[in-house]
Amino acid sequence: MPSKKEAQVFFSEVVLPRRTRDVETEDRLFAKHGNRVRRYRKVQPHDTEPSELFPVWSAGIKTFANFGIGIGIYYLQLLVMCFACLFGGLILAAAMNEYHSDEYGINASSNPFVPISGACELPIDVLVTFGCPDGAATCTGKYRQNCELPFRAGAADLAMSVFMLFAIVASKLLENVIVEELDEAIQTAQDYSIVVNDPNPDADNPDEWYEFFSRFGKVRYVTITRKNSELTDLIALKHSLTKKIEHADKHLSEAIFQKKRERYVERMQQLNTKIDLAYKSTYPTCRVYVTFETEENQRLCLTELEVPDIAAIFDLNNVQGRKMFRGVNVLDVCEPPEPDSVLWKNVELDRKRKMFYEFLANFCSLGLLVACYFLINISQTVSTLFLSFVIAVADATLPMIFAFLTDLSAPHSEGKRQSNLQVRLFLARFLLSTLFPYLQSSWNGILDADFIAQAVTVQIAACFVTPILAFFDLGGILTRNVISPLLAETQGELNTSWMGSDWSLAERYTGIAKILFVSLFYTLLNPIALVIAMVAFFMVFLIDRFLLLRRWKPTCMLDAEVARRLRQQGILAVAIHMAVTTRFIYSWPMDQVYVRPDGAFGWADKYPSLRIWLLTSKDWMTSGQADVIRMYRITALLVCAVTIYIWIIDPIFRSIHKLFFVSVEIVGDAQDTPFTAAGKTPAYVPTILFRNELFLCSCIKDLLPRNRPKLLRATEGDLDDLSVYVPRELQPHVLSVVKYYGDPEDVEQGMGAHAESKNQRADAYPDISTVAIPKYVTDQENTLELVAHTMPLDLLEKINGKRAEDTVPPLSPEERKARRVKRNLSTRTSDRLFPTQVSGRARINPLPPINNEDFADTGNSRPGSLSASSRQNRLVLKPIPNSP
Repeated sequence: MPSKKEAQVFFSEVVLPRRTRDVETEDRLFAKHGNRVRRYRKVQPHDTEPSELFPVWSAGIKTFANFGIGIGIYYLQLLVMCFACLFGGLILAAAMNEYHSDEYGINASSNPFVPISGACELPIDVLVTFGCPDGAATCTGKYRQNCELPFRAGAADLAMSVFMLFAIVASKLLENVIVEELDEAIQTAQDYSIVVNDPNPDADNPDEWYEFFSRFGKVRYVTITRKNSELTDLIALKHSLTKKIEHADKHLSEAIFQKKRERYVERMQQLNTKIDLAYKSTYPTCRVYVTFETEENQRLCLTELEVPDIAAIFDLNNVQGRKMFRGVNVLDVCEPPEPDSVLWKNVELDRKRKMFYEFLANFCSLGLLVACYFLINISQTVSTLFLSFVIAVADATLPMIFAFLTDLSAPHSEGKRQSNLQVRLFLARFLLSTLFPYLQSSWNGILDADFIAQAVTVQIAACFVTPILAFFDLGGILTRNVISPLLAETQGELNTSWMGSDWSLAERYTGIAKILFVSLFYTLLNPIALVIAMVAFFMVFLIDRFLLLRRWKPTCMLDAEVARRLRQQGILAVAIHMAVTTRFIYSWPMDQVYVRPDGAFGWADKYPSLRIWLLTSKDWMTSGQADVIRMYRITALLVCAVTIYIWIIDPIFRSIHKLFFVSVEIVGDAQDTPFTAAGKTPAYVPTILFRNELFLCSCIKDLLPRNRPKLLRATEGDLDDLSVYVPRELQPHVLSVVKYYGDPEDVEQGMGAHAESKNQRADAYPDISTVAIPKYVTDQENTLELVAHTMPLDLLEKINGKRAEDTVPPLSPEERKARRVKRNLSTRTSDRLFPTQVSGRARINPLPPINNEDFADTGNSRPGSLSASSRQNRLVLKPIPNSP
């Protein structure tokens, strides 16, 4: 039975983020700046080097850079907003003091927030003798007593708005400093790489791309991705069935496992038939990633190959020939996202299908928001408490719905996915928490104590309910401790449920924007709102840093794109606040009459227009109110103009400029560190996601161990490279290709895949002492057939329980040295072995090396079947009792 205790150990020692001293970075920064600062780096899953858990409370802001610049900036923004709201609340203390005076509003209430707010007594009916509608001599109108707008309250709100705008803009300067330091401390493959978004479908020879890009500098890796997700999904399913058969074999004494095994074997036979058919299909190239030795080489390539988008889309021949691949294809080249951020399955979609999916996702999102509008309308008629409950429930459920719709739009990277999800969540939460209740409220009741209490209740619910629920993680606790132990059949399945709680950076950024919007919207009416926001930001900072380091599932490295959107949303929040507040100031105190100099009541239409540039001072205003509206209207118009430029004009201009003109954006200075000296830096190796686990499944040539992605496994030593299921001679034609172009000294230093001894296959296989062998493929006449085309000798030893000396004569040191010298760097080493059954004994026959001809441009022709060449490369073995 799966052990819950083992799952907990797996979570604490493998899943939770750990750190170790980064001596290389310390030395590099010391040589550059002259001062030594202690640096840490994040340890990859299953690494055996000494490490410790990240400290929860003592770690500084730079600690979060180990999780990606986007995550590091998130925690920085929380602190910036916390201090901004603190100083903004101090500015609004003048407004609270004016509202709490004896001459204004309500001085006693059961709600402690009402006396320091702009709430007034309910309006009374008075006799109006001047300016009545329809020319009547007298009429009745609503009048609020002791409710004149204090000048200091309006001026304080204006000063607060300008300060918040300055703080949001100034945070960009602080971000630039932090990003530069983080980028200097952490080097990734993105800094050295480019991506070709429109390669020729038949350009699947990495050597051809190597020759094309070598003009810009030394190329280290070429990665060619194919549109082969249907095949890789079948291979991943095959791996899953193999593990289930293995588990059933260990419990064959139980009848239930015998039946399960028969069912699994039957499904495996059907799956093998599908895979054999899939091998006959053509899988065109969809992306090409090229990694250079230096950042300068990468920037030179981006600068030289940059063309207008329209030239790349239509392959216009008016560009220079050196920018055209094969003389006809104008390449669309740009800097790629981080390797672990690429959504490899989504890059297969062509432009038309992607546009259709994006339209469908946006249409569904719009329909959902319309439904929410009517839900809010109904909830307001019930009670304030019920409205708050509905908003809190919508806050908790909308992220899941919008995450599904965002996945439907098929973004190419996790950063783009988070950015799109943030926009949808931001729009939904802004409409739910502020705009919908605002539009559906009675204008004459804005200053009622009940409305102010409702605004405070909605703000508290929006600020505190979601982070508190995230902290307790009731759903995750129930899944890990109750549901999974009952349903899991293997230890690996139970460990999968202990890989951390799901979370989204877009949702966290949207939480900042939501708190800011809800708090700013009614600050003129409720000045204490910014103090509540400050407490909320600080609480979210503490809770989220704990969750990141102790609860959340590991995520990929994300860039600063989401942070840029947050600044835009912050500026929009200030602009909308000022536009709404201008209307409040104009119609204050939201009644129908005013007191004339002679003491009589005059009629006035105080309902404000949505066109705030028309809201000028009027005769019925008090002197303080007239002064405030003049200052506030001009400032609000300027801020709104800047917001329109940021949100509408600038994106349109950038899109048009990028479409017709060359646009290269180089950020920061190039670092001097070569890629081969950048430490453990994962290269662009495609992965497939299957049942919440990532696997490699590519034809990999000479991948350096330090550039191999470290994937989190549910079971220690579980296989993570599924290419072993694919016949070796077919791999270059049906799988994505990753090829390393190294120097001869790399081999001598043991850096390449040709290095001898146990490091020889470290780039392609996990530790052989703990690897789980994918054994059973089909069941024919009580024999178990094992695909072993690409398995090295040590794997076969483990299967057979035999030493290599029993099957192959050992080589002398001189023979090994001579063989190693003769190896060609452009080909795969010839020590991948496969066995054939001869007289009941396994005989080891070497496979021929993969030559450049395997990658030659043959029009994507495929072998017709596996009947001859592939079937003879299979080992037929009987079950070995107690085999590992």
